Amino acid sequence: AIIQKVVPALINDGKYAYPYIGISGATLSYNLNKAMNLSEDQRGVLVAEVTSGGPAEKAGLKGSDQQAQVGGSNVAVGGDIIVGIDGNKVNTFEEMVGYLIEKKSPGDTALLDVLRDGKNVEVTITLGTRPVQP
Repeated sequence: AIIQKVVPALINDGKYAYPYIGISGATLSYNLNKAMNLSEDQRGVLVAEVTSGGPAEKAGLKGSDQQAQVGGSNVAVGGDIIVGIDGNKVNTFEEMVGYLIEKKSPGDTALLDVLRDGKNVEVTITLGTRPVQP
């Protein structure tokens, strides 16, 4: 389905505008869950950093504001955890990105299910266009 969306855009416009949330993040892992006092089987995407002026910042997503030792490295913890998008569970960062590319376009809105400070909140985000890497 991704190919049917991307290839025609490349043929017609010479480029494809990828939908963009504006975060850097990580798939939750056993060690991250432990560091954040989450249940070991919690799944989702930890929002490590929110891009200034990006869609996530405008929607009010919170990036990590603490550091913890995980496997001998300092890692960002304490941010929002994206656990769903448009009613679909999100287990990994790759799953979230794949859903966005397949189902969404820049300018679309998405409803994020977010775990914030132990509570479930819904965040509506208007997707931007992923910046072109130089």
